[in-house]
Amino acid sequence: MPGRPALLVAIYMGGVGIGVVLSGLVVPLLPADGWRLGWLAMGVLAVAALIPAWLGARAVAEPPAGHAAVLTGAQIRRLGPTFGWYVLFGAGYVSYMTFVIALLRSQGLGASVTAVFFVVLGVASVLSTLTVWGHLAGRMTGGRAPALVAVIVFLGVLPVLLLPAGRFAALLSAVVFGASFMAGPTAATVIARRMLPQTVWTAGIAMLTVAFSAGQAIGPLVSGLLSDSAGGITRGLWLSAGLLVAAAVVAVFQREHS
Repeated sequence: MPGRPALLVAIYMGGVGIGVVLSGLVVPLLPADGWRLGWLAMGVLAVAALIPAWLGARAVAEPPAGHAAVLTGAQIRRLGPTFGWYVLFGAGYVSYMTFVIALLRSQGLGASVTAVFFVVLGVASVLSTLTVWGHLAGRMTGGRAPALVAVIVFLGVLPVLLLPAGRFAALLSAVVFGASFMAGPTAATVIARRMLPQTVWTAGIAMLTVAFSAGQAIGPLVSGLLSDSAGGITRGLWLSAGLLVAAAVVAVFQREHS
């Protein structure tokens, strides 16, 4: 599907949802120290993935000889709002993912509910990424797609904060959040491919990934500090919601370039 890069990115991102589903199904069946088996299984799968990755790499044309392409200062400034959005989005979404289970358990929801929560979240992620976001991200211009993603993920955080504690709030949050959180990397990749020359696609996506990773590192740290304060876990998750709103606002300032 060379003419449908957004869909290809969505298919790739759909693997995250599949992993979340498998975790929700398998983890409850493991003994207390079963996390070790989980890490070993991930290692085995990573090694197995080398085979299709190697075959795919062989099918890609060799890049032109010369120095590795890097972004110019003008190109970095061109994507400035997207970089800012991606830092804030990474911090906001991963803070929720880090602490939501602790919140649900503090509300009295047991292991079976948290397992179902992850399965529902993963299924919503796979279905929406493959059927909606792969097409939508490729059609929306400027920063509209990133802004929309941040808003929907924000809405996905709210049920566990505003609704009465229970299964309904947890599963509603899982559906809305799951249906949108992996659309962030999809939107970022599509923007880089659309607004940068092909020669610097790899460099652009790499720099965006660094921004995303920085947010993922900072978000749980700050959210964790707030969660340990008088406001508890709820206060940390409100920070997650605030970061996602800020991400949406920043994304709006991304103009279309070619």
